[in-house]
Amino acid sequence: MDPQLDTNQKTLIIGRVLGHFGVQGWVKAFSYTKPIESILTYTQCFISECSNYDRTEIIDGAKKGKLIILKLANIDNRELAQKYIGADILLPTKCLPELESGHYYWRDLEGLSVINDKLEKLGIVSKLMETGADDVMVVQGSKQILIPFIMNKVIKKVDLKARHIIVDWEWVD
Repeated sequence: MDPQLDTNQKTLIIGRVLGHFGVQGWVKAFSYTKPIESILTYTQCFISECSNYDRTEIIDGAKKGKLIILKLANIDNRELAQKYIGADILLPTKCLPELESGHYYWRDLEGLSVINDKLEKLGIVSKLMETGADDVMVVQGSKQILIPFIMNKVIKKVDLKARHIIVDWEWVD
């Protein structure tokens, strides 16, 4: 990974530093990864501090309830950790693992056109949501539509290069 974060480099926020944990520089963090302890696999990351990005390394960590405690490189007391409280933990997207065929990062689906199998444009994916049973695409067109993201049933094809998703879905105004 580059020693500096290039301002044109795409990043993903994978966590947020919430506070101190003890006196030896450990911090409590909220992890946006699923499962939450997956944040520990991204050892090389950046911490946002105002408009600067400090490269750091997660050298140790553990799950503590709904949070993660982290030991960051070169942070060995509460005073050094203080400047990172409230900061985002960033990962350059080029460091994300390649996914198996048929699996997608949500960030790659947002902004894609959604077309039904009759070639009618339903709208654009504005976001995705977890609902417990299945993930759901929020599609913004003339109206907002919620479409379950179920591969090979509702979702017929995802074409990242053509920037569209073909769905088996009817929408009646």
